[in-house]
Amino acid sequence: AIIDHAERLINLMQLTRDFQKVLITCRTQFFPKDEEIPIETGIVKIGPVPAGHKAQYIFHKLYISPFTMNQIEDYLKRRFPIWKKKCRKQARDMIEKIPKLSVRPMLLAHIEDLVGKELELKYAFQVYEEMVEAWLIREEGKLEGIKKEPLRDFSELLAIEIFKNREQRKSERIPKSALTEFAESFKIPLEDWQLSGRSLLNRDAVGNYKFAHRSIMEYLFVKRFLEIQSDARPKIEWTDQMFQFLYEMINHYQEHNMKLADLTHIDLKRLIKTTKGPLYKLRSKKKSLFEHDVHKMIRQYNMFEFRENLSGRGLFHLYDVDEENGIVIDHTTGLMWQQSGTPNRKTYKDAEKWIANLNWNCFAGYSDWRLPTLEEAMSLMESEKKNRDLYIHPVFDNLQRWIWTADKVKGDHSVYAVFFHDGLYVIRNIIYNYGFYVRAVRSF
Repeated sequence: AIIDHAERLINLMQLTRDFQKVLITCRTQFFPKDEEIPIETGIVKIGPVPAGHKAQYIFHKLYISPFTMNQIEDYLKRRFPIWKKKCRKQARDMIEKIPKLSVRPMLLAHIEDLVGKELELKYAFQVYEEMVEAWLIREEGKLEGIKKEPLRDFSELLAIEIFKNREQRKSERIPKSALTEFAESFKIPLEDWQLSGRSLLNRDAVGNYKFAHRSIMEYLFVKRFLEIQSDARPKIEWTDQMFQFLYEMINHYQEHNMKLADLTHIDLKRLIKTTKGPLYKLRSKKKSLFEHDVHKMIRQYNMFEFRENLSGRGLFHLYDVDEENGIVIDHTTGLMWQQSGTPNRKTYKDAEKWIANLNWNCFAGYSDWRLPTLEEAMSLMESEKKNRDLYIHPVFDNLQRWIWTADKVKGDHSVYAVFFHDGLYVIRNIIYNYGFYVRAVRSF
């Protein structure tokens, strides 16, 4: 029914069309996307319909949390008796920090794998990683043929295989016959493998295998997907939960100055719609930087820079253009740019005055325009010339070949600028009155 839930729902409505009230329960994972949760029942109302009301009976959605906080507290008291009070407090703090632990019984059942460790967990995906790691360690010691790393590879690739073929199989399971050869390639003795109640992989009565919870499969899918070369990635429609995991990973990578994920073949529009926020959180406050700070930033975001990172892919963008107001909105960075900018070059001092005048006149209806930071300006850099002879997207005017940034060089009178013509950043001493263009930006 998960695959063909629309037809299943139609059948239910036909069977119960004469009932006065119908209550249908299902897990939220039954629907791959929130938009697929239907509103209309397909049953037409008899008699006159008041103005503003629908002609069909509609579904009223109600989300039910599996546990109340009191129930969770009782569970923790049983799991961690008085002599484990410290562990109980750690578990309670973790649940408050990551709300998904309280609404997913499966996650709560594995809380013992998390407490007692010096872990800084902020996101749900980190909980899943710890849960998977604990399971791998447990399984490794059960049979001589099961090793931790091959088992991880096996599990991640199995998640890809099951999800990729779910429509063909009409379920998110894999038959034993299809799994045996797959397992042998990882030296996993499927016949001798005894899966326990706390296993993340389950086997049904007829020998089909599936993950204990769909969200485990979704997490493993995303983790492996990001490691696959972009040209070899399967083109599959993701679930909302997959996008949520990815969004958390992107945030985590940025917070820890790690290289960001390659988002090739990922539906950016769905990702942003699901997560309701920008993917990249670029610094918006001006700052004085050493050059090694700049090099680190370029590597972290894998930005294209002709000297420092010639193979850089650059940030992924989702642009909307408002020609009437002369602005470009980038949904992946949460930035609004001038589509063009100054018609002529200006000194740095005059650039600041021009920005002030822009705000005085409320350009495009806003009065918080500013010079971009180097991070923001470099985010526009494309890995190849796309706008005539400029390394910038053609949604932008190509007159502004070089633009000022708000960032200065630490311990110097110099300012960073970005050259879209040459695909690089430069340093210029403002004492010498260099002239560059200005492209203003604001956060939204």
